[in-house]
Amino acid sequence: ASDFLDVALDIVNSNGTIHLYLILEKDSRELIKRSVARLAVSKRRGISFRNIHEVHTYSPTQSLYCFDLLIG
Repeated sequence: ASDFLDVALDIVNSNGTIHLYLILEKDSRELIKRSVARLAVSKRRGISFRNIHEVHTYSPTQSLYCFDLLIG
């Protein structure tokens, strides 16, 4: 999913939402937030994180997370 985020940032309309699903280590959400924010800046797009929630556990140390991104 993160492989296509750069393309999604190019084509989503202002005030659009991207639902980014990623399997992550449970303690890496902040790192991903910073990475997504840097990518948005490089694309000259505003971004805000509307919600980040755990969808379900994937393994003892990993979970599937959904990042709801509002694009400016």
